[in-house]
Amino acid sequence: MVEKNITSFYKEIEKKTTDTELFYYLIQTFPFLEDTRTYNGETIYFYKLAQLMTSDILHLRTIKENIKVDICHLVGCADYKLPQVLHQFGVITYKPKLEQQILNKQEIKENAKEETEIRAATIIAIYKLSAITGMEAIEINDMIWLQSQDKSLSWIPYHLTKTPSY
Repeated sequence: MVEKNITSFYKEIEKKTTDTELFYYLIQTFPFLEDTRTYNGETIYFYKLAQLMTSDILHLRTIKENIKVDICHLVGCADYKLPQVLHQFGVITYKPKLEQQILNKQEIKENAKEETEIRAATIIAIYKLSAITGMEAIEINDMIWLQSQDKSLSWIPYHLTKTPSY
């Protein structure tokens, strides 16, 4: 923020009430939010942290400022906990070899094809659940994440990467 001469973050975002405006501002202003993978020669854009930040800021603004915001373009976050829940409930499935690797808690390398496929399947599943239910994708994302925090349930392991950046 200092390098970009931003003295008030709130002043920068106070007129941004749509997810697209705020999201693009965040990814252009904060390079650490970049979250892409290359898959079969194509760039896949996940932007997990940028979506979370966008969602959280707009949600807080609705509460604190009592304003109407638009979150309809957020697609969900390619988190490591979400596919754990989606898989356990049969929403997404893994090839047997990958499933064994996950059950055996074997590391999946960050940027590996399997890691990208798991993250992409998570986004697709959230998108389809959103279409079926009529709920916003980011709200479904949040519900799944909250479900993953339920310690009373016996969860299968989630896919492991050595140092996930997402």
